[in-house]
Formats: sequence, structure tokens, C-alpha cells
Amino acid sequence: SYHGTIFSLIFQKFFYIVTPASKNNNSRQESLLDMLGLKDRLFREGENISLDNYDNIDYKQVTKNLDEKREESEAYLLNALKTQ
Repeated sequence: SYHGTIFSLIFQKFFYIVTPASKNNNSRQESLLDMLGLKDRLFREGENISLDNYDNIDYKQVTKNLDEKREESEAYLLNALKTQ
């Protein structure tokens, strides 16, 4: 789930996401993982998953990316409030 992905990121856990092949409702997860450079963690049901890179998430880089996005969001919100 999307929230499971968020908690995995917050607590810096290693993870893979497997979405049902019959549904295409994972755009939030795709966008988030793409933004953080982790799109290789998303699989569709039935695809082969190799566990060779399971514990190969560079959380130092993920945290840096999240911090940058957080700063961009805060700047956008502050700017939006100033123009009111």
C-alpha cells in the first residue's frame, strides 16, 4: 500500500512493492518512488523479483531527496501565503 511505502521510507526499511496485475491504481507509489530514485522497487504481480538487491537502498540519498522536496514544498506554501 501507499502508506506502507511511506512508513518503510520513514523508518528506513528495505522493501519491495508488488501491485496487482489487474489494477493500475499505483500512480502515487510510482511518482513517489520515481522522485526518490527507487522505481526499481515496484513490481507487478507475476513479475520475477530478485532478492539480490533487497538491502541495497541508499537511505542517505533518499533522505537528501526527501529533504529537498520538503524544502521545495515549504517554499511553495510560504510563497502562496505571501501572495494572498
